[in-house]
Amino acid sequence: MSRRLIEPGRTFFGNDNQVLSGGLLHFFETGTSTRKDTYSNPELTVPNANPVVLTANGRLPGPIWGDGEYKFQLTTASDPSITSPLITEDPLIGVAAASTRQAADLAALLALAKSSLNNNEIAVVGGPRGGTFIWSSASTATPNGGTIFAADEGGTGRWLRQFHGPHNVLWYGAVGDDSTLNTAAIQAALDATAGTDALYFPKGRYRCGPLTVQTVLNLVMLGDGMSNNGNNAATLVYEGPSNGEQLFLDGVTHSTIHGVSFMRGTAPPRAYIRTDSNGGFAITSIDLHKVLFRGENKTDASIAFDCGPNSPFNNADFNWGRVEFRNLQEGLRLNQDQQLAYNFEYIRAVGVGTSVNVVKGGCINIGSYNATDCDLHFKVRGGGANTSQIVINNARPEETNANANSVFLDAASDAAGGVRIVLNGATVTNNMTGTHTKIGKATTVIMHGCSMPAGSISLEGTQADGDALLIAEGSRIPTPTTNDFGFYKITGIDDNALGGSPLGGNAGRPGKSLVFDQIKMPTWQKQYFTMPINRPSGGTTTRALPPDARVTAVDVTIKDAGSATAGDTMQLNVGGVAIGSISMGTTGARRFEWQANALLFQDTSTITLGNPLVLTGLDSTPELSWSVSGGSVVNSRTAAAECIVEYVQTGVSLTGLDS
Repeated sequence: MSRRLIEPGRTFFGNDNQVLSGGLLHFFETGTSTRKDTYSNPELTVPNANPVVLTANGRLPGPIWGDGEYKFQLTTASDPSITSPLITEDPLIGVAAASTRQAADLAALLALAKSSLNNNEIAVVGGPRGGTFIWSSASTATPNGGTIFAADEGGTGRWLRQFHGPHNVLWYGAVGDDSTLNTAAIQAALDATAGTDALYFPKGRYRCGPLTVQTVLNLVMLGDGMSNNGNNAATLVYEGPSNGEQLFLDGVTHSTIHGVSFMRGTAPPRAYIRTDSNGGFAITSIDLHKVLFRGENKTDASIAFDCGPNSPFNNADFNWGRVEFRNLQEGLRLNQDQQLAYNFEYIRAVGVGTSVNVVKGGCINIGSYNATDCDLHFKVRGGGANTSQIVINNARPEETNANANSVFLDAASDAAGGVRIVLNGATVTNNMTGTHTKIGKATTVIMHGCSMPAGSISLEGTQADGDALLIAEGSRIPTPTTNDFGFYKITGIDDNALGGSPLGGNAGRPGKSLVFDQIKMPTWQKQYFTMPINRPSGGTTTRALPPDARVTAVDVTIKDAGSATAGDTMQLNVGGVAIGSISMGTTGARRFEWQANALLFQDTSTITLGNPLVLTGLDSTPELSWSVSGGSVVNSRTAAAECIVEYVQTGVSLTGLDS
């Protein structure tokens, strides 16, 4: 008696969870290596090739019928000799059954009277939910709507689908016709497969509401690729409330999504994918490849992928292949105060408000970034206790004249953690004419081989939270604009025109020359304090600095509360070395600013310097001190020096300052 050997519509996958294009199905006499013919018709008159070659999408080229028992093996296209079979089944499941039934569709199968069925009876079912089923008369397994079914009359006994590899979402009743609402069917498929098996989405548009996968160790979703508009691909189209998530991964330890795209339907979701954990398992990996997130425009209040703040991540590792964001308010949002590893092979963004938003935390590596018509490409806020460290390679934002005020990078630290960013080979289009790169407080940006347009790079450090620092090597960039807490060093291309090799800063603070040890960033510090001056002639007031400090600048304002006379002198000392002095001529304030190898002053005071200063070999406890001498009323002076002392610690050499 002839019967189908492989269920119709089955898709085969390799060990990498990718569709097994051109895979080989080998058929043998059971228990032997002697090949046995299969046939393309139930009359067994038209033999198939052996092995049978799968199509490009991993499916059967046609029906496979046979008679009797078979041994079955599956291999890749490159393994015709069967050295490493992916599947071996001997005998092939269901072939030895006593009888075979035919059912037009699933409804017809379930309508069969149990009294007419034999245990282990095989049924071949047609229709989109069809396949090969076996009747297990004593089974009480819970029906799941895809692989386990009860007969219509209820009671014991179950129809069990016979298959290998991923579940097919069509088995659960999903229809990719861009009109059927598939929420219940897809949720049932996710419930049946999450934690155990992969779920496969054939090409189609599957409209559905919010979906949730909760507290499982593993989720695998596989689809038939991606396209820019979601057509001719496996695409989930959102039909739900605007405050919902299309897919919420709540405490899912390992997630893999390959070749499945996410799109807006009637209204946009708050997020297309959100990952978090409300008391669930720790999240350790999220793997996305060939995934498209598409909205309608930038005003869609949607985030493509939202990594929530409550996830108990456990050494998480994000590995993304090709991922695209289109027509969204926000692409990727990372909101984790942990040193997690995020690896993104390729990100493409088109028509997005903010492409990548790092709220806090994370060690991020982006292999390649290409974007068009985005308002803000990278927003980084190093909030939390941990430093946000980001490496961006081969960035190519290509803005049009209509979007000339687009910002490439806006980075600053909102807390103690700080921000460190490395740009390798970034090329920003000349159409970006505004302030396209903003480097804020407690933030260091290092550029290698970059090209920035003639717009503005702005260094915006703050007194309370730390300096902004830019190091550019072999890069073509405009001269940055800075405030008193922004510093830059540019070497390589156009270095003479763009500020030269000395560390530059605000126009009032030029020329600090630093030698960096293998680009190891120093820790920039400032101290703000008031030192009282109420000493007899010759007295000294001392303020200690950290043991490993190297002073680079001092800003001093002396306020005289009494009546000073000509000849009153204030002497400034750093580490026991006399730096300069102020001669007080009249009542009031006197101010000068001292920097390494440079001195600025803003009043008529007489200021003198000693020999050129080399800040090496200072004693082990550098200190700042004032000595007072001179005028007739010095002993009764009640003045104060308001001091700003800037120094660096760790990994910096200040040699050669006298050159």
